[in-house]
Amino acid sequence: MPRALLVEHHAAPTLDILLGYAMAAMAIGLALGYPAAAWSKQHASALSNLTTAGVFLIIFPMMVNVRFGALVKAGRNLK
Repeated sequence: MPRALLVEHHAAPTLDILLGYAMAAMAIGLALGYPAAAWSKQHASALSNLTTAGVFLIIFPMMVNVRFGALVKAGRNLK
């Protein structure tokens, strides 16, 4: 099977799972967020800092084009 068809064959179920995961995450966030609104308002600064750090950790490797496979390989070849 050509590579393009193989990728396309596996992409559709993955997108379906991703959509379900995203919808479930939003539902869980709403279900936990509304009852904890008072706590969230009290800890808004800490939550803001955690959000900023999390977004940075997610985006930074893409910005600098980090290849984690190459880092693991380099770590194994230390002399």
